[in-house]
Amino acid sequence: MIAAFERDGVEGLADHRPRPSPHPDDQLTLPFLKEVLDRQQEYPRAGRFRLHGLLEQPYGPDLPSESTVGRAMAINRRVHGAPGPWQSARDEQEAALEPRHLPYRPHYRHHLWFGDIRVAADGADRA
Repeated sequence: MIAAFERDGVEGLADHRPRPSPHPDDQLTLPFLKEVLDRQQEYPRAGRFRLHGLLEQPYGPDLPSESTVGRAMAINRRVHGAPGPWQSARDEQEAALEPRHLPYRPHYRHHLWFGDIRVAADGADRA
């Protein structure tokens, strides 16, 4: 910064970033984050696609992209405690069907994970 000032004067202090002006980092302003947070709290089950559609009416063509809305939602979850992604009841039912405990107590890793069924009816080993 000092070298740029010594080389170019006051003109060297200007922002010369190579990214375009409508960059997504420039679109995450505090009013926009507040608007997304309000919509997240109003519609807790809405994902970024639906929230982008809900913000389309007040913002019109100046609305940031769907991925920018998703990043704003993630920031609101991390910083402001906004509701997280919706979990379906199907996931809870699948988790309930899993066995809660093993019918045996293994003594070491992979102990009793399989049984050898290669024994004939008369007890002779066919392996």
